[in-house]
Amino acid sequence: MPRKGDFFWTEEKLKEGFEKFLREEGRLPTSTEIDRLDYLPSSKQIERRYKGLESLRQLLGYGKYSFRQGEFKTKMMRMINKRGRSIELELEKVLQARFGEIFVHSEKYINNKSKDRIDFLVYSPNGKFGVDVFYPTSHNSFVTSINIKVDRYKNIPFSLYLVVANSDFNQKHIDKHLNSKKTPIPSNFQVVSMENFKNIIEKKGAYKIA
Repeated sequence: MPRKGDFFWTEEKLKEGFEKFLREEGRLPTSTEIDRLDYLPSSKQIERRYKGLESLRQLLGYGKYSFRQGEFKTKMMRMINKRGRSIELELEKVLQARFGEIFVHSEKYINNKSKDRIDFLVYSPNGKFGVDVFYPTSHNSFVTSINIKVDRYKNIPFSLYLVVANSDFNQKHIDKHLNSKKTPIPSNFQVVSMENFKNIIEKKGAYKIA
């Protein structure tokens, strides 16, 4: 693939770059994001050759793409929501099998003063804990999700596990990011891979149901 500063980019290579970003982020890149990507030319190059980003998007077959509206955006959001719900249902079964159905509460409000809800609140003899599961598609979306969730749940009064469902993010990758953060996450938070989370809950106590 041509380098960032190269003059000549074929439409095939441009399409490959757009599709790569689309797979990772679920949408097409903005001009600012294009300037940060090493697999696409600069936005200025695109402006000079194609008279703007919108013209290039249409040439590559994306039509009059909108970042806020349109059928394409709607389809992507449906796909993301469907995948997220499937992951939640799968994890719910795992939690219920370990702790019992009556001790696993889904879509639980953090407290009476907040409108924010966590995916699961689980009761264990070792203490109750919360679970928020998410599926980042790239390192950028992983970092963004962590920042949003830490801000949203920062006042949560019990232990919270942020579970990364994408197997491309192992615990080593997660820990590397957390160790590089200038501001550490709250002490009652843990960001864990799905595999690691399953190992953690196996070590927690469970109430016996008579």
